[in-house]
Amino acid sequence: MVFDEPVFQNPRELRLWKRINRKGLMGALGSLRGGDEAILDEVLSGEGGVHPVILTALMDRVRDMDGKPLKETLARLAQRARILDCLPSVHASRMMLDTGDTTSAAELLSLSSRSQEVRNRMLMAAEIYLAEGDIGNAADAAEKVRVTDPSCDRAYRILMEVDP
Repeated sequence: MVFDEPVFQNPRELRLWKRINRKGLMGALGSLRGGDEAILDEVLSGEGGVHPVILTALMDRVRDMDGKPLKETLARLAQRARILDCLPSVHASRMMLDTGDTTSAAELLSLSSRSQEVRNRMLMAAEIYLAEGDIGNAADAAEKVRVTDPSCDRAYRILMEVDP
């Protein structure tokens, strides 16, 4: 069985998801209620952790918003993640790395330091180290990913890059 939508913890998250993706009545009303800016304000002003797919979808939207400082907004969104979720900080880190800002990428990745999810965090760390030219730490992080998930192709590619 394949599901089209993530499973949310509460109706509020489902409403946010529908507004972000402009689905159904909530999506149609979303554009009348301030669109992405209103959704962003609602998420940032709310309490408790937010589902990672909501945060990452909003991060993608923030990239296209005018007048929003990207790094600060990404950091605020990543801080709204549930305690053990690392996906939002990894996604924010990837977005900053794509702009060439390795320092901000590392700062955003550190927001999920409590997460026990090794694969994605270490893979992102390896990518940051590689972009900085820190071959030793890139190899160490990629090796941790390889041990954790031997099927991760990107870990092998990083290892090949640092030690052909």
